[in-house]
Amino acid sequence: MKKTFIWGGKSKCRLLIPYLKKIGRSPDYIFDPYITSINFNFKGLHLKKEEDIKKYSKDCDAFIVAIGGEHGRRRDEIARLIKREYGLNSISVKHDHSYICDTSLIGEGLMMMPGSVINSYTKIGDNCILNTNSSVDHECNIGNGVHIMGGAVVTGRVFIENYATIGSNATILPDLRIGEGALIGAGAVVTKNVSKGEIVVGIPARPIK
Repeated sequence: MKKTFIWGGKSKCRLLIPYLKKIGRSPDYIFDPYITSINFNFKGLHLKKEEDIKKYSKDCDAFIVAIGGEHGRRRDEIARLIKREYGLNSISVKHDHSYICDTSLIGEGLMMMPGSVINSYTKIGDNCILNTNSSVDHECNIGNGVHIMGGAVVTGRVFIENYATIGSNATILPDLRIGEGALIGAGAVVTKNVSKGEIVVGIPARPIK
């Protein structure tokens, strides 16, 4: 049986273990050079050197990049590097109590937590995360490496460009565009388009420096 490679050994990795177990997998190799040890029990190996990836990836057929937060660009870049350099397949993980409408188009490497929803005719790019009770409504277009945090609501026909982060319990009103790498603060209500790299907070959401 082929094994599973995980990039990132912190809490994001830990919470994915039950998801992997349901599809008959486990974190066989975890690469994380920034920590001295993995702080949860697993039966695989903790890799700390990049040269170890090449050595042990030969035993693997699939991978997950376990990096969350506002690091969507990094997550997406690493996923593409692993596919290109080591020939592994990206795994998507989905909680049993999440929902994807069958009219939606879903990219690779998606993580969906409990209660998350992707509604009708929505397109989701690669390496995105939908946290607990977040929702993306009808006819949205979500780019690569986007992170929609817990309780956030993306209403209809919203376009979110690559690497944007939508904070916990934020609301994006219909027909808006969120620029590449933008950050929407927790609880914000977005009523206007948000520019590339912009940070907005508040009700209604306004830019901050």
